[in-house]
Amino acid sequence: MDVAQAAAAYVGPVSDAFVFVTKKVHPIWFPYALAPTLHAARVSTIFQANVRRSPTPLSWGQYITGFLIMSWGGTILSCLLLGLPAPMLYSVHPFINYVSVHLFCTALFTTFPNLLSPALLDTTLWPIDALLRTNGIIATLGLFSHPSVHPEYKNSALTHLITGAIASAAGGVSVGTIGGFTSNWTFGTPPFLRAGAGWAGTLDLWGGALVGNPYLWKSHWSPRFR
Repeated sequence: MDVAQAAAAYVGPVSDAFVFVTKKVHPIWFPYALAPTLHAARVSTIFQANVRRSPTPLSWGQYITGFLIMSWGGTILSCLLLGLPAPMLYSVHPFINYVSVHLFCTALFTTFPNLLSPALLDTTLWPIDALLRTNGIIATLGLFSHPSVHPEYKNSALTHLITGAIASAAGGVSVGTIGGFTSNWTFGTPPFLRAGAGWAGTLDLWGGALVGNPYLWKSHWSPRFR
């Protein structure tokens, strides 16, 4: 009992955090959940930090499109893999949510450029990053409960692992593969396949797969893993 209570004491705040990010920023003025809004803000900061290294400025089209690829790559590819429609391909609300946050962050860091310190932000905001990434992976794995998903996918450990990796890393991999942080977009070698990537360079991939792995053991859509 003591062990269970101790575990609950640690798990409770984490569970509360997952519930908290489902709340809306504002029910009227910005009726979008905290999770995608915070995700948009974090992706925007990372995208802008990388864009600053570009020798020539990006066009506005590249600036917005590259950000959206980095934000939504995992969701879109996961939906395509499972044969489901991606929300951002039939609804305007994801565009409003993400683009507005990106423009706000752009104005903020343009006005106060010293605030955009990747080392400081990555160090101080890692709990939020972990929460958002895990929440995104679990939400994506929840797609397996959709009745249109093939049973072969639902009952496959490999598909769960691949989907977890895609949900975690596809956005960054996609924008890195096309050189989306620069003004000259060309298809190149995916970042995780480049020499010297190592375990740190592939962290998003295998980390996402690991998050996906334990989640399927108790899932109601994978009977063999109960």
